[in-house]
Amino acid sequence: MFDVVPQNVLMSSAKSPLECIPEGQCPKGLCRGPCSDTLNGHCATLPQRACVWLEKLPDHTAMDMYGMEEDGSWTDMVGSQLKRKMLAGAFVELCEIHAPRSGRLGDFVDQGRMLKPYFDAMTVTGQIKGRPVMPSAEASGHLRAIGVESIAVLSGRDCDATSLQAELAVLQCNEVGNVICLSGDGGDPKAGPVQMASVDMLRLAADVHDERRPWLGAVINPFSTPASLPMIQLKQKLQAGANFLLTQMIFDLPAFETFFKALTVDGLAERARVVAGVPVVVSEYGLELAARLPGVWLPQEVEQQYEQAADIREFGIATARQTLAALRQIPGLAGVHLMLLGGHDPSDLLAVMQ
Repeated sequence: MFDVVPQNVLMSSAKSPLECIPEGQCPKGLCRGPCSDTLNGHCATLPQRACVWLEKLPDHTAMDMYGMEEDGSWTDMVGSQLKRKMLAGAFVELCEIHAPRSGRLGDFVDQGRMLKPYFDAMTVTGQIKGRPVMPSAEASGHLRAIGVESIAVLSGRDCDATSLQAELAVLQCNEVGNVICLSGDGGDPKAGPVQMASVDMLRLAADVHDERRPWLGAVINPFSTPASLPMIQLKQKLQAGANFLLTQMIFDLPAFETFFKALTVDGLAERARVVAGVPVVVSEYGLELAARLPGVWLPQEVEQQYEQAADIREFGIATARQTLAALRQIPGLAGVHLMLLGGHDPSDLLAVMQ
């Protein structure tokens, strides 16, 4: 029997909706395996619990690779300069830009115009944690109108199969040829549950006519544990139709190099087209944000270096510049993706590139 709570009665001892999720049930509601935010075996949404999926992981070395061969007709797909550069083996440089809110479309377009000469494409984040902003598909179209190569970021928390196909139609109308599919930051009571896992989104987006098929991206976390987890997820997303993968932001370069070496040994580095995430921390708030973001691995010694810096902005830009230089030297890496933390001034991103 369920306990019945009378309406309009304040229960001071009531648990939050997340705490009421039964043991053994994924807080995000995922049904095809763990998300990419699992660190040290713990759930990203409820860190006090162990991830319910870890005991069910398959052996990634024995996974069937069928379906991972690319269809040659994709090379003739229109609408994606990013795809053409990646297929040509170019090292691409991407950055993140947030969709506008509160009627600030002009500022958003101005930022895109400022960043355009320095980056091959821009990922356009949308409703992070359920914040009401312009949908990524529409915002990407505004960038495309000024000649910016944009990448729409679609979240499975915010869409079902019908709305995902509607978003893809909007992107086609706006001549945006790049899409990233991710499950989203589920588990937040204000944001709502995840409706589609990223693998299901990728399959649906890939299963369209070749002329309308977007250049598909997904996300991967090199720092998820156990070490087999990111390898399993990478293969699943490639099988589902992903053409490239963006990584979680990198604060531990040696750990990332170990991960990428494993991809090279498995022969997946070229097929996966991994684009490494580079954080640009420009304020104390940005550092605090990095420390609490699900799935971000921030070693204690690295966090202390930021805290002890005389000027955290200058240190963050210099660190990002060093990370970028080191990543450019890794054979087989497809590119980098700069993400600004703790600021809104696009000139901070340009300072890393110059």
